Amino acid sequence: MTSRAGSAGLAAVTRAAGRENKLARYGKTFKDRAVARLLPPESASVEEVAREIGVGVETLERWRSDALSMPAREHRLSRLF
Repeated sequence: MTSRAGSAGLAAVTRAAGRENKLARYGKTFKDRAVARLLPPESASVEEVAREIGVGVETLERWRSDALSMPAREHRLSRLF
């Protein structure tokens, strides 16, 4: 079990490391789930999903474009839900 002091120290190191590499990295599953929310049946707005997950609208639009341009056999969105 990690102590509170240990957790705070880890968080500080993580934040410091984040400043060195300003680009956030998101996994394929995270991106796919975000994009899936934009598609039927949910059809959420890009602005709403971007705000909820903490990414820019342009980033989410790029993820959607990338996902929809994949051939169907590589497309994972249909298997998420």
